Amino acid sequence: MRTLLVTAKNRKYEITRSEAGTIVVDGRTVRVDLVELGGGHFSIRVDGRHYAGFVRSGSNDAAAAPESDRHTFVTISDREYELIVDDETSLLKKSLQGARESATGTIVVKAPMPGLVVKVDVSIGNHMKAGQPLLVLEAMKMENEIRTTEGGLVQTVHVKAGTAVEKGEPLVTLSRE
Repeated sequence: MRTLLVTAKNRKYEITRSEAGTIVVDGRTVRVDLVELGGGHFSIRVDGRHYAGFVRSGSNDAAAAPESDRHTFVTISDREYELIVDDETSLLKKSLQGARESATGTIVVKAPMPGLVVKVDVSIGNHMKAGQPLLVLEAMKMENEIRTTEGGLVQTVHVKAGTAVEKGEPLVTLSRE
């Protein structure tokens, strides 16, 4: 079984493919019949209701960071929905980068491992795009570039070059723009 975490309109849904023809959405089993028609077009029946739609992946921004390929746009009945799809790999990548989201809409980037901050690339007030470098953390004689997983405005820089940090210690706090 493959589980995805899908975000739509700031709401997260856990979706797991169950037995043939069904998926589980946040614990609720849903009967789904999907027919791909080619060129991004599809026909789908969800619990007996039929929909036709179109799907495309990626960001509208040509200069977007690599994380933008998690974005999927689905059009159903002339309404477009932006979905952010995370699978096990992207969720693991996020956890290794140490990004944490709080209920206040801030993103706290935490140290993924103990180490020494070698270089800080940001300061308070910087506008960051997803994937931009925040700082360099040296651990086990290797330099690791810590990047933001989401765009935002730098609110707080918790460390400076030469600071020793433990795993999970806050490095940079950003607010969503």
